[in-house]
Amino acid sequence: MTSHNGPLMISRLCFSSESVGSSVVCLVSTFQVALCAIAQFHSMYLGKTEDLVQQHPCFQPMGQQHMVMLEPLWRAFLEHNVTEFPEIWTSERRQIASLLVDQIP
Repeated sequence: MTSHNGPLMISRLCFSSESVGSSVVCLVSTFQVALCAIAQFHSMYLGKTEDLVQQHPCFQPMGQQHMVMLEPLWRAFLEHNVTEFPEIWTSERRQIASLLVDQIP
């Protein structure tokens, strides 16, 4: 993981803090493990979409009907992000994203 400094930088920040608790250390470790697993999975199937779908049917591309069915999820996801990250999800960005969700069908 030499080219991915993100998790390592986070762990350095956490460990240098005086208020580091075991839950923070555990979270960073879990985050690193998850990133490694995702990277390994990604490298196994990069450019091999047919193999991925054949071996893991849940990764089939979503069709229009499925996207429309998930519209409440996209709206809930948008509202969650607006609430959690207001500095990123300005009213203008929220409006644009909402219009994109409206355009799904």
